[in-house]
Amino acid sequence: MNELSTLAWYPAAEFLEFERINKAYSFDVPAFSVDTSTTDGPKYTQIMNALSEQLQQHVAKANLLISLNEKIPQFDVEVEEMMRIAIGRTQLLLNKRMKQFREHLSRHLKPIPGQKVTKLNDLHALWVLIDMQLDDIRSIFNSIEQFRLRCWAVAEPKAAATAASSGN
Repeated sequence: MNELSTLAWYPAAEFLEFERINKAYSFDVPAFSVDTSTTDGPKYTQIMNALSEQLQQHVAKANLLISLNEKIPQFDVEVEEMMRIAIGRTQLLLNKRMKQFREHLSRHLKPIPGQKVTKLNDLHALWVLIDMQLDDIRSIFNSIEQFRLRCWAVAEPKAAATAASSGN
């Protein structure tokens, strides 16, 4: 085993600050607008693919940060707990509700003779359920994003908060 393979790498405080300033990665989850009068099967396919990809990236990034947590001094237990909650709820959405939606979407786009056809109204109703879960996940990832913007500090230091509120 050579020396390089035993080196443990972790992001230095300077890197974390650089990432915060440059928004190298954001945990924001954009709203995916679904207009029931214009959204059809192919549009739902685009939305599902974009949403799935973004959520999977967030889960991977959160898992990576959790694995580095002992090496990031700023990383608090509350941040790790929030990430674990986000990961769990996101995986549940991806593996249950969105899987169910994809199956119905497939039956809508390519009806199988002898099986119940999924109508567009059924897809709209299922999307409402996804959107409710997504609102919760979006809120959690927004909290994580706020931690990230503060270099993983749980709360702003009191001196900085006082100076900001007094206009200094």
